[in-house]
Amino acid sequence: MFCQRRVILINGAHNLLNAAPRSGGASFGAVVLTDIFSEVGEDVRNERLKALWDRYGVLLIGAVVALVVGVAIAVYWQGAARAEREAAAARLFEGETLLLAGKTTEAAEFFARFSQQADSDGYRLLARMKQAAALVESGDSNGAAAIYDALAADGRFDSLLRDLAALKAAMLLADSISPDELKLRLAPLTEADHPWRHSARELLAFMALRQGESDQARAGFQSLTDDLAAPPGIRARAAEMLLTLPAPAPAPSSAIK
Repeated sequence: MFCQRRVILINGAHNLLNAAPRSGGASFGAVVLTDIFSEVGEDVRNERLKALWDRYGVLLIGAVVALVVGVAIAVYWQGAARAEREAAAARLFEGETLLLAGKTTEAAEFFARFSQQADSDGYRLLARMKQAAALVESGDSNGAAAIYDALAADGRFDSLLRDLAALKAAMLLADSISPDELKLRLAPLTEADHPWRHSARELLAFMALRQGESDQARAGFQSLTDDLAAPPGIRARAAEMLLTLPAPAPAPSSAIK
């Protein structure tokens, strides 16, 4: 169909050229040819576009539909995730209200249930931390330490938070476990550049003081006082403890010959 139309157009142009008067005929023929071949070129482009559409049109429509559906799903899930986070935060606030009201046992039970129902590890960790804090408030330090130990051993959580849980467990158990066990618990936390090293070293200094090892305690507190990277609160406590410790025994003088 298209080829036939092209032949008719070209033949018509030829006839017009032959019928045109000689005077000014060249100009007239050029105009006719320009118009005719412009129309032919337009038909060629249309024919190519039609062929491309027949071949790829369905794929293009499918891609556009997929893009629209994908965006719609992303927006939906973002809205749903935000709603879930807001709902979880509101529930955690209920437990905080119980804790602030002094209902520590109820608060601990609430946070325990919440941690089992939480959909994300973040809220699960937070709920377990709050449960342990509620148990401490209720006087159950051993129960709280057990929760902290479980969190410290749970590989799903960030190592920084796991080490914090290990530190809290050691603090709660410091008066009920042997010095050797406490040192074993705190050893990984006292390494250079560890985020919790200052708290761990402070706890070891207090343990040495409790054991009557004044020189070791003094060395620990002095190290914390001199450490400019230590938190201000820890440095201040260490300085105060140094004031309460007895002066070190003078070094024995060498015998005068």
